[in-house]
Amino acid sequence: MTSLLLVLSAALAQDVPADSVEETPADATSEEEVAPGPDRSKPPEVIPATPLELADPEVHKISDAVEVRLVNLPGVRKVEIAITSRRGTLDIDGWPSSAGRAMGELMDIATLTRDPQDIEVLSTIHDLAVYSSTTSTHEQAVYLEAPRTDLEVGLDLLSDTVREPAYPGKEAKRYRKEDAFYWLAIAPSDMGSLASNARRFSWYDAEHPFGARRELTELKDVKPKGLLDRHSRLWAEGPIDVMVVGDVTWADVEAPLTAMLADLGTPGERLHAPVHEGIDASKIVAVNLAGSEQASIRARLAGPRFDHADRDIAALVDFALGGHFLSRLNRNLREDKGYTYGSGSNLSSGRSSGTWDIGVDVKAENVVSAIGEIEIEIAKLVESGVEASEVESAVGERIQGWNRTRLTASTGFNRYQGLWDDEETPTESRERLLAIREVPVAETQRVAAEWLGADAPRLWVVVGDKDALEGPLAEIGLPVEWIEPSEAVLGSF
Repeated sequence: MTSLLLVLSAALAQDVPADSVEETPADATSEEEVAPGPDRSKPPEVIPATPLELADPEVHKISDAVEVRLVNLPGVRKVEIAITSRRGTLDIDGWPSSAGRAMGELMDIATLTRDPQDIEVLSTIHDLAVYSSTTSTHEQAVYLEAPRTDLEVGLDLLSDTVREPAYPGKEAKRYRKEDAFYWLAIAPSDMGSLASNARRFSWYDAEHPFGARRELTELKDVKPKGLLDRHSRLWAEGPIDVMVVGDVTWADVEAPLTAMLADLGTPGERLHAPVHEGIDASKIVAVNLAGSEQASIRARLAGPRFDHADRDIAALVDFALGGHFLSRLNRNLREDKGYTYGSGSNLSSGRSSGTWDIGVDVKAENVVSAIGEIEIEIAKLVESGVEASEVESAVGERIQGWNRTRLTASTGFNRYQGLWDDEETPTESRERLLAIREVPVAETQRVAAEWLGADAPRLWVVVGDKDALEGPLAEIGLPVEWIEPSEAVLGSF
């Protein structure tokens, strides 16, 4: 066998006769066989991102009191549904009561036919969730997230939660105990809770619903009968909105939603909390967290509300100031000074209140310097506005978020629910998004000067050790009010 292989190898190794090789002229290669390469003589053109056009939701009426908006997203796995009563604690109790808030938090615990364990097992098996939000001043929502294949099971549980909730006595007792423990023991030692609560109660008057002081004695009213009575009134006395987002049609949900909601609700106007303009003069509210080597700094200024002409331009200013990881605040406080792991700002343009928040945690020894650096970054924006590159980056990020709307039921739901809350169509919102790309730098400077300028009242909240901070804070030149942790979390100052 070896000899045979050697013979064959020798035969194959012989030279091929010259006259058997077909010569190919040098110019015979066709143009089709030569693929043109990329033009590398200059950088490729950058094509600006364009926001996709989004369709209006379908609008359906179940009754004069119940309106449904449906957004069909073909191909997404899950369906998201929100049922929202446009009434809340202010309508039921006349004030943001503890029992009113607890009604929403405990609504999804159990129903008349399902105890908490039954709901947990059902939700796990079918990969679904039905959950409720804390009742706010004029709103209460219940949500369903379920796979399209298990939508019927999810709708049954959603219906039970809305129509036949059970507020078990042991759950109400647990709520009273845990809520009191949190506000008396946990929150007073948590720097973040101290900062956020002190800021809230310092910004809003006690007479405004957003500034309602926390009265723990109200927890005695968190009892099953009172919660059930509030629940019945909630779904009977105001209009009801429904948002449905997923790979579904109206025919898929009309019957179960009609059976669930047709006899609920009362026609009426959507209500909103009173408008709050902000504070009149700059000040510092300091919370004494004795022995802490760290300190929390929070600043709040008034910002444009949802319908103000400056809203979108202010969002560009906020993006540049502290709205992303490479923002001016982070470049200064984190990268340059090394004061913190991260800082940020957030503009909230609500219906009742526009707020502009800034936050950072630093060592106590760096508090005054950090406040000064924040003011320096604000002053730069007031003087020169937002750079063109920052505008483009902000616009690109917003377009990216917009173009993810149809990616999942969740992204679609968040987009369309936001549009509904602002009473805005997709076309109107898209036009605003396109317009901000053309905002001149001078306009960003004007908006920064108007809302963040030196004359704009600032609320500074500092949480830290009084012994270390009292002297340095006094040198800033603003009125300083020192309060204790218990006063900060309850608003009793």
